Amino acid sequence: MMLRYRMLLVMALTVAAWPAGAADILSCQSAGGFECRTGRCEGQRLYANLTVDFSRKKIKYCAGEGCYGARVAMVGAEDGGVSFAFDAKPELGRSDGRVDRLVTIHPGRKAATVGNFLADGSVAFSHMNCEKAP
Repeated sequence: MMLRYRMLLVMALTVAAWPAGAADILSCQSAGGFECRTGRCEGQRLYANLTVDFSRKKIKYCAGEGCYGARVAMVGAEDGGVSFAFDAKPELGRSDGRVDRLVTIHPGRKAATVGNFLADGSVAFSHMNCEKAP
């Protein structure tokens, strides 16, 4: 019995002393985008930044003058991609509980797509270039 407690104590001290690994953080910047309404899509300039902290499951999304942070549940795909959804801000006409952003980090983590679902029914897509954050 005493041996079991000693082993648990050694394991606990080993885990507590284990050095923290480098943060798994990805930084993405918009590369262009287009907006789709019923029956048509138009190109437009969309400027946004996205920072994804995979180890903490947290993001920071900046578009225009506003920045928004959120904790997210990430879903991995068989091809190595990762997707998650979040509400960036309350939007006039949007009912509570609706998600207004869907992000896909593509395999290899070099690119991402953000789908912005707007209250008027339109969708704006922003393509992003990504790299590991310093």
